[in-house]
Amino acid sequence: MKEYAMNENVMNENVMNKFINYSCFLPTSWHLPLLIHSIIILSLVLNYFYFNKESEDLYLKLTNFNKNKVTFNNKFLLCVILVFSSIVLIYLSFVDFFSTGLYGMISLNKDQNIMRENSLKLQPTMIKYLYSFIKNTLGPFLVSLLILKFFTKKRMGGALLILFIIFFSNLNGEKSFIINYSLILSIYLFLFKKNNIWLIIILIAIALFLPIIFWVRVDIADICCHIMAKLNRVFIIPLKVGTWYIHDTQINGFDFKAIIPGSLVNLFAKLYYYENYIGKKYGYFYAGKKTLDSVHANSSFIFYGYKCLGLISIPISIFLIYLSNYILIIYKKLNDKYIIVLFTCTSVMLLKLISANYYTTFFSGGIIPIILLCLIANHIEENENHNSYNHRSPHL
Repeated sequence: MKEYAMNENVMNENVMNKFINYSCFLPTSWHLPLLIHSIIILSLVLNYFYFNKESEDLYLKLTNFNKNKVTFNNKFLLCVILVFSSIVLIYLSFVDFFSTGLYGMISLNKDQNIMRENSLKLQPTMIKYLYSFIKNTLGPFLVSLLILKFFTKKRMGGALLILFIIFFSNLNGEKSFIINYSLILSIYLFLFKKNNIWLIIILIAIALFLPIIFWVRVDIADICCHIMAKLNRVFIIPLKVGTWYIHDTQINGFDFKAIIPGSLVNLFAKLYYYENYIGKKYGYFYAGKKTLDSVHANSSFIFYGYKCLGLISIPISIFLIYLSNYILIIYKKLNDKYIIVLFTCTSVMLLKLISANYYTTFFSGGIIPIILLCLIANHIEENENHNSYNHRSPHL
């Protein structure tokens, strides 16, 4: 098992130093700190001056939320669960469960990476997008709503349903899925169990070490390798891949085709697949071995912008972050229940901007669809409440 844990961290020491020490790796190294720090600092300043009131209003609604007054539309919830289940059944009619990436991960299959890739290479392509919809939108929406219901109703059946949705939301076997759902639950614990911060710490620790339960043999070296692999994946790889983008740009020049979304590449096979090109070009030096032909070296939208325009992309990236703050305006159109649901989901989804372009994060990553889903659900409940009120009102 130690070899498996080390796969994510295998690297020649000299090559590792070269990639982490960007001042030696990049021809014009000062571009990297300028790119990152200027965008982050200026975006925070803009948010303070233009969205400070909206942020304060949202904070007050979240902290003053009364979970004892929450009501649930069970008919709507059941309809969404049926849609979720139907898409899962359609997906499994094209991919045998024992060939999925999830089964490969659970069974410790040595070909689990290939199984994960094959779980996503589906024909017709529409099946792939349907499953992506439940993985990135319906799954988080249902889990967040059911966690809220569990906190208010205290029914174990809801907990089992949550586990069912989490399980079938990850048939392709992504390793980060449990972290995402743990973060959603952690936000709820923070809001409703403010005095028990240890619950959150324990939950995150369980999420980080969950893969260990599938190991056949465990020793201290295995656990240390697992911890290093996780830290490497969270804190080093996103920046490292970003340096690949900058290095390629400084050597080969700008290329607007780099921002073509992966979904369009999949629909039109002749399009330029930049993430695949970068993965093949630099992946060997990182992994110390030949990468899969379908390697996908995705990075933050900041580095995609640099590939297209260089440092001129800085104001554009700041503007895109400014636009994302308009989610704060949407909260005003929702009741307290869907404010909580949208907040927990988008807080986790926005983390994808660290390793994905803007289009992917907001559309196929689930933010725009889940906003629409919350608005629709809120509208349905408001109409039902209005009709119910009119029905009870006496006629003069």
